[in-house]
Amino acid sequence: MKLNFIEKNHVVHCATNAIIAANEDMFASGWAGDVISMANAESAVFMIVTNSNAGGQASVYVNACDDTTPTTTAKISFYYKEITSGDTQGATTETKEFATSTGLNVAYAIEVPAAKVAEYNSAYEYIQLQVTEKTAQAVDGGVIGFLTGLRYASDAEGTQLT
Repeated sequence: MKLNFIEKNHVVHCATNAIIAANEDMFASGWAGDVISMANAESAVFMIVTNSNAGGQASVYVNACDDTTPTTTAKISFYYKEITSGDTQGATTETKEFATSTGLNVAYAIEVPAAKVAEYNSAYEYIQLQVTEKTAQAVDGGVIGFLTGLRYASDAEGTQLT
């Protein structure tokens, strides 16, 4: 049997240990996810899922990175939409940063086309999801990411994290 999603996309464990350990307060003190190579993908997609949000807020943005450290970063444009109860979806919005809502059971779908990285600087090939806490209240949740539009089928099996 040929599977469509998991064989044609590369799921990345983009959440650092700090995010996972803090799932009861996932925005605590802000964080930066793992650096991900966009060299062999058309886009990266992140899903941020929150629950039991008593008022915590954060700003979410994506950095273009010059290397795997990253030594130099810059906020780049990306697309997102908020998904509220069930599958009620907000408008797709292009931005360089957005603030999370204070609602319960909210998810955010974020897509970063590789072209947005090249638009900023054609020498950059890496990205990093970053969050800055704005309101210090506990927010339960998690984040996962995946690469889409892989150039080579074997990329679904090799690492894209740095």
